[in-house]
Amino acid sequence: MRRFKRILFVVDQSFEKREALARAVALARENDAALTVACVMPPPPHFLSTAALDLAGQDTAGSLQGRVEGELQTVCRAKLDLFVAPTRDQLDRLEVKVLAGRPYLAIIREALQSRNDLVMKPADDNRFLDKLFGSLDLQLMRLCPVPVWIHRPDKTGAYDRILAAVEPSGGDTDEAGLEHEIMSLATAIATREQSELHVVHVWHSGLEEGLLREGMSLEALGPADQLERRVFELHDRRRLWLEKLVARRQRPGLKIRGHLVEGEPTAGILSAAVSQDVDLIVMGTVGRAGLEGLFVGNTADMVMQSTSRSVLAVKPDGFQSPVKL
Repeated sequence: MRRFKRILFVVDQSFEKREALARAVALARENDAALTVACVMPPPPHFLSTAALDLAGQDTAGSLQGRVEGELQTVCRAKLDLFVAPTRDQLDRLEVKVLAGRPYLAIIREALQSRNDLVMKPADDNRFLDKLFGSLDLQLMRLCPVPVWIHRPDKTGAYDRILAAVEPSGGDTDEAGLEHEIMSLATAIATREQSELHVVHVWHSGLEEGLLREGMSLEALGPADQLERRVFELHDRRRLWLEKLVARRQRPGLKIRGHLVEGEPTAGILSAAVSQDVDLIVMGTVGRAGLEGLFVGNTADMVMQSTSRSVLAVKPDGFQSPVKL
């Protein structure tokens, strides 16, 4: 597996998630990639509020803020050095960086500036507040232009089972589209980890929801037998599409299975993750909508907030992040 050249690993403020760092180091070694371990410097203390700085006077305020920020950076750098010390001799290209600013902006700008092709970080801990205000993990999944790997601390060692959640993207060729990027990453990781790979496609005709939105009834689509035939045809198309996608990724020694699930995307993916007891979910952050597959809300967001598994989120080709250098 040599998919990545420059990996950015983001440390949380606890500086304790060493199992996540170990996975990043192993991935960097496998890919012969450079690894940057970074932390985002916490904001200055509350006493450095705008009002307090105004009272202190411009010269004094600037000097005070500069000293505090310098000391915070020194502390973060010392913690980073201590955190990575046990892994220094495992990689030739390992560096540490202290980032400043709003965390998601600082991380995405570092990824852009250093041309990282993967961002890894331990999962946020405070799940309740995440759901209320949107966590750093979700902000990175939505806005970061490169794949984002959120590692849950529950799993140490190799992944036993991996789930790839796929949806037809309508690519012009057999190897185009987001589903092929998801499959490429998932098969590469499964091969390296010697994992089972479960490829899940959740399909739904969306006919009932579409009619309800338009204030229409099912009878508007014609006789019941015609409607039933259309649903069967869609099911067969999706089954054949999934079988072809899986067959193209068959490799000696790779255990890969396809699962066609009918229902709502988030519930279907979460149910498959539980039933197959997977350790990692690889999925795209942009879903398909319309007659052949209705997506309500952002599926990746809802999966991320509801699962206890690690998640690797992939962007489609051409995605432009609103965050700029």
